[in-house]
Amino acid sequence: MAAVEMTAQELAEFEQRVRRSERLLSGGTWVIAAGMVIYSMLTATPFVAAHTPDGWELTAPVLPIVVDSAFIISLRLDAALSAMGAGGGLAPWLLRVATGAASTFLNVWGSVEKADWTGVGVHIVPPLLLVLTAEAGPAYRRRLVQKLDSARRVRRAVEARETQQRRADDERRRAERQQEEERREARRAAEQEREDRREESRRAHELKLAQITAPPAPPARTSPTPEAPQAPHPPAPEAAQQLHQAQQAALLARVQNGRSAIPHPAPEAAPAEVIPEPAVSAPAAPAPRPVSVHAAVSAPVSRVTARVEDQPEPEAQPDPEPEAVPLTKEELDRLTDEQVVARLRYGWQQGWTTRQAGDHAGRSHVTANNYFKKFKAEQDDKEAVAAAR
Repeated sequence: MAAVEMTAQELAEFEQRVRRSERLLSGGTWVIAAGMVIYSMLTATPFVAAHTPDGWELTAPVLPIVVDSAFIISLRLDAALSAMGAGGGLAPWLLRVATGAASTFLNVWGSVEKADWTGVGVHIVPPLLLVLTAEAGPAYRRRLVQKLDSARRVRRAVEARETQQRRADDERRRAERQQEEERREARRAAEQEREDRREESRRAHELKLAQITAPPAPPARTSPTPEAPQAPHPPAPEAAQQLHQAQQAALLARVQNGRSAIPHPAPEAAPAEVIPEPAVSAPAAPAPRPVSVHAAVSAPVSRVTARVEDQPEPEAQPDPEPEAVPLTKEELDRLTDEQVVARLRYGWQQGWTTRQAGDHAGRSHVTANNYFKKFKAEQDDKEAVAAAR
């Protein structure tokens, strides 16, 4: 018959029932053995005393006590072996049979000699009960032990299966948590990358707008250099022509007004014949008759040269900070931890993205992001301390 699966509580209850059955069997066996020993002493002692030499009648109770003690020992040892699921073998069986037969003989042979068959039946009951109890007790114990062992094996199998199932469930949940963590980390990294790209695009757009809307740069300031005095240059042909036209118009106006005094040209000017030409910029006047003028007034045209105003010398530009200077990959690899932190802090102060700051310091954007959080926490602590003060 297949063993029935039991829960832990049901198995505990079954073990208690088995122990109660064993105690009942042991207690009943001891009661039967005690009754058999007392009854055997009362029955076998007269029989042994009748077959004992004169003067030794007092030793008659010894033989029934010895036989019954051996019989009880064989029964208890066999019960102990049965409780452990083992058998004693041939020798214990022979001891049990011999002691049982001897106890039966001492109890019934007195009635057999007298041909008292009723007495035989009466005196055979105690040893017969003890023998049968001795034979049935181990069988009962072995059966109970087998059932208990079977129930325990089934329970261990169930517990092992449940343990394996729990481990499998734990492994599955652990794998699910790890996969969820990996997916969450991937989403976080993708979001950070998208944020970095948006930040870079925004900054590039702002830089382009700043370049478009920025005013033109002022000319470079240079220190004034003294210019050598230059000799006056002769008037340009256009200026001379306009000057001649103005002088001719003035002379014609004076002649028409009846003025006889005609201004003489400067002594250093050479005489020249002035041919009237149509005025370009002068106001239109009535066309006079052609007049020959034997003197022309010429005046040197002075040239005005403007000098560069004295301007202050440009201020010396300070050297850029070491952490602001771009470096090559080989130089980034040789940076110390303090220099890396300084370059990351510079990028954070400038408002760069984590990817820009990481490239500037030769580190990943994840490392830059961690340091940005640390810098932000330090700034918050300082602001909290300042606010508390």
